[in-house]
Amino acid sequence: MVVAGVLASPVLASAGTPAGLAPVSVSAPMSAPMLGQVGALSSMAVSAFAASTPMVHGAAAPAPGAVLAAAASRPAGIVPVPEEGASHLMVAAGASAPEVGQAAMNPATVATQPRRSGDRVIIRKPTRDYGSGYLGDYGRLRRLTAPVAQFRAAAASDNGCLIIGDSIASMSKEAVLSRLRRSHSAVCAWDTWSGRPTEGTANALADHRSAYGLPSTIIVMAGSNDIFNPPLFAAQVRRVLDVVGEGRRVIWVNVYARRNAAKRYEADVRNSALVNRALADTVAGAASVQIVDWYGFVTTMSRRNRPYLMDGIHPNAAGQRALADLVSRAW
Repeated sequence: MVVAGVLASPVLASAGTPAGLAPVSVSAPMSAPMLGQVGALSSMAVSAFAASTPMVHGAAAPAPGAVLAAAASRPAGIVPVPEEGASHLMVAAGASAPEVGQAAMNPATVATQPRRSGDRVIIRKPTRDYGSGYLGDYGRLRRLTAPVAQFRAAAASDNGCLIIGDSIASMSKEAVLSRLRRSHSAVCAWDTWSGRPTEGTANALADHRSAYGLPSTIIVMAGSNDIFNPPLFAAQVRRVLDVVGEGRRVIWVNVYARRNAAKRYEADVRNSALVNRALADTVAGAASVQIVDWYGFVTTMSRRNRPYLMDGIHPNAAGQRALADLVSRAW
């Protein structure tokens, strides 16, 4: 089932926020060969991003069963870290996927400096290839965060917002910020990381809540990197809603991915639909959550032969303006 809606009109979900979160586990720890596989959705767009502002750190604890990489610094080696019976692997955020695979087999030095969960790369091994491949080492890609003062200003404002997500958010951020300032006098902060799945987004959100508090509106653009492992997505949506808590609203942009690579585009569309269905089912009954139907917009407008995506995933200039318009209408 594909989450669909009226063109340029967000889908509204109704009342009730999940009251807690069951832990997510995986059948086996991440292996070195998995890290060596090609993956992250957002790697095609990394060269388009400007230099990041300083990283922002918080205090949430990492989830068991994850592969963790420190993003704030770039240690040279790796070290297995046992935690609650699970084998963890800390890798250098600056290493390429093949380098990570080689280092895992022959570690040279130990990375001992602790990092907060919002700054970590988290990659979970799926039970199988769902057709879209595997998530790559997004620690090589760029994270963009607002200055600390901007997070505090957004949390203190009646019209405050936080834009948080992956490369879709990174590329659309300026258009969304501009539109919301004009239309709603919004005061917004941002934390976007190309390639980051929703688990990492939830961790970063918890860090910001702990460090600065959260603004009244959270704009989430996450899920595109969950097409590699769709079964984990619903639990991470619940985590996001749990972190946001009551008294705030969430505007969540759903997912459209259709890479042009042979044998991938059909799986991308299928997995996008799985992620979107999980999102709709999970937030059903939550009056504080609105889904912006980006999938429906792109699939409908593409029939009119107007391109909104540069590569089947990332919005071009027209797509960024269209996405900003959809978010503004959902405000």
